[in-house]
Parts: sequence; structure tokens; C-alpha cells
Amino acid sequence: MQLREFLPKTLFGRMLSIILVPMIFVQVITVFIFYERHWDTVTRHMAQNLAGEIGLLIDNLGTRPDQAAVEAVTNKGWQYFNFPIHFQNDAILPNKPLGPPESSRNDAATRIEKPACPAMGS
Repeated sequence: MQLREFLPKTLFGRMLSIILVPMIFVQVITVFIFYERHWDTVTRHMAQNLAGEIGLLIDNLGTRPDQAAVEAVTNKGWQYFNFPIHFQNDAILPNKPLGPPESSRNDAATRIEKPACPAMGS
């Protein structure tokens, strides 16, 4: 079983394989990259919008909310987000900065890490 058995025998068949196979291959790769980036972008935007809406609910509570305000925000959580919102008095969320998101395998593979500069004293 050799490779020659699978290759086209006629000039027309060879021409089609030389032209069409690379075009189809490039199209498949292009579509894959486009949809991967598109879904990463859509996911990132949806996460940012959800975080903004939750932040808006928290801002509506104020610094010292009463029980009625807490119940209103809890009901809005069920109404708009379909998941429970729990309120804890005097609870503090950790204020840790997040790094850049790992958006795709392509971005992670091509990211160049900057080395620490010893002259900066880091």
C-alpha cells in the first residue's frame, strides 16, 4: 500500500488536488481561529456585563442597607439572574487584582513573558 495508490492519476485530478486541498485546508483553519476568538470575546463580554450588573445591585444597597433593601436586591437577583444572592452583614470581599484573562490557546501560546528587570529593584 503506497501513497501513489491514493493520488490522482489524471492531470485534471492533480490540478484539482493542488488547488483545492490547500484552499480547503486554509478555510478550515481560518474558520477555527475565527470562531475560537469570537467565542472568547463573547464570553469575556458576558462575564464583564454580569459583573457590572451585580456591582449595580451592590451599589443600590448602599453602605448600611436595611432589611427591605436587602430583600429587594435578593428578589432582583432571582428575577434577573436566576441564582440566589446572599447578603452578609459586615462581610468584606478580598480586594485582589486579577491578571489578564487566558482568552485562548493561541494567545497563551504566543504570549511573551517579560523578564524582571534587576535594575528596577523588583
